[in-house]
Formats: sequence, C-alpha cells, structure tokens
Amino acid sequence: MMRMIRELQREVMPDARQFADRSGHAARFAPRSARFSMVVVHEVGCGSCADLEPSFAQFVRAHPEVEFHSLSPTPSPSYAGLPTTADPAAFAALLPGYTPAVAVIDREGTVVDIGPAADLSTLTDFVTRHGSPAT
Repeated sequence: MMRMIRELQREVMPDARQFADRSGHAARFAPRSARFSMVVVHEVGCGSCADLEPSFAQFVRAHPEVEFHSLSPTPSPSYAGLPTTADPAAFAALLPGYTPAVAVIDREGTVVDIGPAADLSTLTDFVTRHGSPAT
C-alpha cells in the first residue's frame, strides 16, 4: 500500500524548479555545516505525519551528517525530537500539496528537491540523490 502511495505521490510531485522562486522562505533552513538540510513539512491532524514520526526520529538519529528541521503552519510540539518552526508562509512555499513532505535545502538556501516523506526508503532516496553530505 505504501509503495502505491509513493508511486502516486511521485507522479503528482511538482518539479523542484517550481519552488526556486520561493527559496527566500527556505533560506532560514540552509545548513550550517552539512552539504544540505532536510526540512520535514507536516501539520497537526495529519494521520500520515503522526505515523511517520517514530521512523523519522530514527532516520534523524541515523543520519547525523544531515541537518534536519521541522516545519508546520501553526505552533505545534516538537516533531521526531526536532523543534518545530511555525511559519505559515514558509509552509505554503515548501508544501508540494500533501503532508508529510521533505524539502532539501542547499548551503545557499535554495530548494533543490521536494517530495513525499512517505517512509524510510523514500527518505533514504533523498540522501542518496544528493550524495553523502560529508563528501
């Protein structure tokens, strides 16, 4: 079932270039020392977001070389052990039309990738696509 959802999300996922003009909202999430950061975009009341949270917390711990951030449109508790930034404008700019999602931000604060945060396999794909942040 999750595989089918990932495939559907990939079909409807917007091209990251559509978000280039919105990178101003992403600049605050630019990594300080890693090659890129991953911003998990989620919201209160999202069942899929709640389901992903324990796995995402494990993923964060397993990838200390990546800088992670949590973004929600409204104030909410920490997500996967990460403090949550509440910013409706940044949320709208980085939201691909569904939650949970991940936006990948480079050192210049530019959105370089965006897509579903469906499961650990999908999250690992983001890290693989952008190479090892340590290299």
